[in-house]
Amino acid sequence: MAFGIDTLAALNDPNFNWANFKQWKGEWPQFVARYFGGNEDATFGEFAAFKTTTGGKCHYVVPAQASVVSNQQMTGNAGLSQGATDAATTIKNLNYFIQSGDLKIPPSNEVYVYLDVEENTDLSASYWAGWANAIFTATDPSGLAAFWPAMYSPMTADSSGLYRPHKVVRDALNSACSAAPSSYDVQCYGIWASQPEDVPASCVPSAGPDWSVFAKFSQDLCGTEVAVPVLLYQYIEGCFCVADGYTDFAGLSNSSKFMPCGTTYYPNNNLDLDGSDTTGAETYMLLIG
Repeated sequence: MAFGIDTLAALNDPNFNWANFKQWKGEWPQFVARYFGGNEDATFGEFAAFKTTTGGKCHYVVPAQASVVSNQQMTGNAGLSQGATDAATTIKNLNYFIQSGDLKIPPSNEVYVYLDVEENTDLSASYWAGWANAIFTATDPSGLAAFWPAMYSPMTADSSGLYRPHKVVRDALNSACSAAPSSYDVQCYGIWASQPEDVPASCVPSAGPDWSVFAKFSQDLCGTEVAVPVLLYQYIEGCFCVADGYTDFAGLSNSSKFMPCGTTYYPNNNLDLDGSDTTGAETYMLLIG
């Protein structure tokens, strides 16, 4: 099982000491998640720099589109159109990095692109349908249809204590088929779970995280049930560690109590795990060139 990070910071930002990650976790991250759309964009050159910083250990990039709540809540034809427009922007940005050689399509020829759906977002079926179809039908610079729609989703515990996507997310996914033209592909191919987050006193990841906390979830595609696996798990939110007075993997320590999470000086930095399936979620990540 591999470890990775997701961050709002440019990976070559000189204010961050990524070497602390190795001291904190005992190994370099193997993957990193960054935004390529939604008003939060990666910058050219940061991935090659980060691969060098980690001694070539960080090979993979999880592409995501940042949350724009007002867009994601649009309904009807407006939602379909906005979802498609946002997806097109994200793919355009991804293809810029691929065309330049900073990133590459993996051998699987499948890249999962995650839509960031945050807490308290009333995600509409129409927006998801427009977004997912545009991602699925997009091509990389070589003409390969390599992109697959997936979702970073808020999770909630059911009566049994198992975690599944929030009801509003489940409803949007299950209604997307009927909300879109019949030609649309609205399937969600994987979930990146935002909860539950483990925050032990030392903020050091415990061994053997429990993947059995996730309930099985299937998407209803007009009467056909399709399993949507949890592929990534946001396991620890770095902000919490700093708030407790511990140095996090970005090199920020006690003094960072005065810099709230999400500020210019302290962008959110979180620890993620790949899935527990036989291939690993890296199969569906971009490669750093």
